[in-house]
Amino acid sequence: MAKNPRKHYITAKYDFAVDDTGAGAFPRTVTLANTSKLPDNAIVNEVCVYAPTAINSAGNAVTIAINAGGVNMTAAIPQANMSLNAVVPADVVDAGGKATSAADIKVIVGTEAVTAGVLDITIGYFLGT
Repeated sequence: MAKNPRKHYITAKYDFAVDDTGAGAFPRTVTLANTSKLPDNAIVNEVCVYAPTAINSAGNAVTIAINAGGVNMTAAIPQANMSLNAVVPADVVDAGGKATSAADIKVIVGTEAVTAGVLDITIGYFLGT
């Protein structure tokens, strides 16, 4: 890696009305309509999730995690942390984990179906060799 590496950012949006049919078993991986591709060899060191519309579910117990390129970016974020205008500076689960392939950002919906909500996801990374 260069002596003065440059930090890069990519974004994605999870929008229940667009991305999630609510069907299927849990945990369930959701492919996003509005996403960016994490490049191969990206070393993720920052994830921030903003909820411009609160995440809701029937039992108020849904969790959401973020993944891309073989890197588990967050642990399961509980619904209580994704209320209206909440900002979640999530710890990177695989901190320093290197992406094993170029891949779109995805969310993993766990425990129960989402019934409403929007998340803006920002990921910071450095390019490894």
